[in-house]
Amino acid sequence: MTDLSKIIIACFVLCVALGAFSSHFAEFILTKKQLKTFQIGTNYLLYNVLILLPLSLSEKVNLKKYKSFLFLLMVSIFLFSGSLWLLAFQTHLPILSGVPFGIFTPIGGLLMMFSYLFLILQKDPEKKN
Repeated sequence: MTDLSKIIIACFVLCVALGAFSSHFAEFILTKKQLKTFQIGTNYLLYNVLILLPLSLSEKVNLKKYKSFLFLLMVSIFLFSGSLWLLAFQTHLPILSGVPFGIFTPIGGLLMMFSYLFLILQKDPEKKN
């Protein structure tokens, strides 16, 4: 198992933990809208994990060759899911008040779409024309 696969599995475990957190704790302190926002961030992290895990475990695909894709995807997940998680808790944590996290969500979403398009269009580094 590659280091990348281990990181992706750790992200899966994070998704499970965040799902449990939202179901057993956050539902008591967040409004329904805030809880939905938090869950959307978690769901999109999970969607990316479910796409990347089989690819990372496949012997036919070496994701390490696609470092630009992985970098873009990690930044997009950080911006998209991270901004949604912070947005959900913004009214409960005074340090977050007034920060416009909503600006980062669509930027992260666009980067996420572009990163997958980049993966599709990127040439295999080992193939020569």
